Amino acid sequence: DSLGLFDRGKIDVFAEENYATPKYFYRFLPGRAPLLHTGVLYGIGKMKPEVNVPSLNEVHTFIRDLFVKAHLSAECSIVC
Repeated sequence: DSLGLFDRGKIDVFAEENYATPKYFYRFLPGRAPLLHTGVLYGIGKMKPEVNVPSLNEVHTFIRDLFVKAHLSAECSIVC
């Protein structure tokens, strides 16, 4: 299965969710449950990841700095 120019399998392999550390939240419940004599009653949930899309200026600055600091030639900028 392909999605335009990209193979669906490769998109899934390089998905950000595979490399980002998940974040969790804890919800502490007030009061005491009748079955709990010691300890704390709480719930845990997984937070939705925050997506920060860079601006065009940030992308341009990153690419420019990459080429300048890595001493890359103009031929390296051609993407097939």
